Formats: sequence, structure tokens, C-alpha cells
Amino acid sequence: MSKHPNKDRPGSPTPDDDPTTPAAGRGAPAPDDGSDGEANEAAHSRTNRAAPAVTLRSDPVRAAWEDDYLVQLAARAEMRRPDSPFYTDPALIAWIDRESRTPERAALGWDAAKVAQVAERVRERADAARLRVAVLSTCAPLRAAGVVGTVPQVREAAIAAHCAPAIALAAAAGVGRALWDEPCDQWLELPPELDAGEYLALRVSGDSMAPLFRTGDTILVRLGQRVERDTVIVARHADDGYMVKRVGRVGRTSIELTSLNEAFPPVTIPRDAGTVVGTVVMRWREDPGAKTT
Repeated sequence: MSKHPNKDRPGSPTPDDDPTTPAAGRGAPAPDDGSDGEANEAAHSRTNRAAPAVTLRSDPVRAAWEDDYLVQLAARAEMRRPDSPFYTDPALIAWIDRESRTPERAALGWDAAKVAQVAERVRERADAARLRVAVLSTCAPLRAAGVVGTVPQVREAAIAAHCAPAIALAAAAGVGRALWDEPCDQWLELPPELDAGEYLALRVSGDSMAPLFRTGDTILVRLGQRVERDTVIVARHADDGYMVKRVGRVGRTSIELTSLNEAFPPVTIPRDAGTVVGTVVMRWREDPGAKTT
């Protein structure tokens, strides 16, 4: 029985498998220091019988596994970079989609529904990184409001408690209504690492920004008029009410807003005070597969 039970299982390299481990540490003969030639020769003979030296690239199957393992390590390192092309390169995302449809994935039980689910998660992660939205697969940390009232009435108390007022009004609805006039009886507890500022929590309605945002998601909006391309903002449209959209072109007098769902056409809003509510920085969505206690 091998002393390394995972030696032959991909993804579990052992000291014997690691080409960065010094040769003496992999069971190969130790270098001759000249102290005793015969003793060294005998020791070398015993060592070679117990653990023959491995030629790492001699076995095509082993070589292919090592190449694949190195690719995995490189991909994981690349994905840790927020500016990685993994999150923005359509060709790379398309390749991942094709890879997920290979016979090897099918052998693992990846039916069409599983492939579609994985592809959607890849796109969701890519969109979140590109648009600078932190996504959390958990329930939003809502609590009873310390003070009940409209957003202007509870603003100072919520900031003092490191919370954001939470509005029940869906972000994509409410034509002719103002967020600031809605009653607020819940607050969202802000993560401690969040930058200082004033925030508002809203519930999303509609799938124009799927898969990043879906009906029922809770989003956190950093209030302010600042607008940057390739961010997500909450804005008020004269005909459609409040909406969550990606910022496209930004002009001197107008802002183009686009959807991630291509079925929804772009819209244009005037760039003036009162139109932009703020920038979306976080999203909460409960994982349907998570266990509750």
C-alpha cells in the first residue's frame, strides 16, 4: 500500500509528485559527499530498490495530468485578480461554456440543465467583477428599524447604527412615487468593511439585469449623483419609474442605461439632479441550495 493514499488521484499532489521538491526529498539518491564511497553506493542501491526515481514526463497520461493541474493552478491565480480578462473576455467565457459541454462533463452527470446553471454562474461572476458589485449568496441582514419613518426622517439614526434604511418599494416599479416618501420600518446592517457613506437598501423587481440581479434580490445603493461607465445605478425614468441599469455612454446632458438581458433595449435619461439615486455596490440573494437551521 502506498504511503501516500492520494498519490494517484488528480488534484492531490504528494511530495513524490511535486517537481519543485528537491530530488533527495522525492526518494532519489542523495548526492555523494565523498565521505564513504562504498557506503554511499550501498545506500544508493537500497534507495533505488525502495523508491525508484520517477521520470516525470515519461508517462503520457501522467504528463497530461500534470499539464492540466498546472493550468488549473494558473487559472485560479488569474481569477484572483479583479482586472483579470477572465471576467471580461467573451472568447474566454465562450470557451468555458464549450468546455462545460464536453463528454468528460457529461460523464460526470452534467445534463443540459446543469450546463446551463454553471454557464449562468460564470456569467454572473463575470458581470459582478466587471460592474464592481459584491455578490453574497445569503439572506440580507435586515433588522427592525430603530426609528420608523421616511428615509429623510430616519437617516441620521440609521447612520449612527451603521445601517441603511430598507425600502419595500421595488426598484423597478412605482411610477410617480418617490423613494424618499416611502415608510421605512426595516434597516439593513452594513458590513464593517464597507466604505464610509450614505446607503439605501432596495428590493429588485424584474429580470432585465439577469443573471446578476433577479426579482427578490436585495441591493445596497451608495447614494450620490456620481455616474461612471460600467457601473450599475438606480435611476428614475420619467415613464418607467425607478430602475436598476448598467451605465453605458455618459454625455454632458444625458446618460445611456443598458440591461444585461439583451431582450431589453437601452434607455436614455437626462443627466440632472434628482434623476440618479446612487450606485449599486452589493447584492444579496439567498442560495436555494443552502440549508437552514
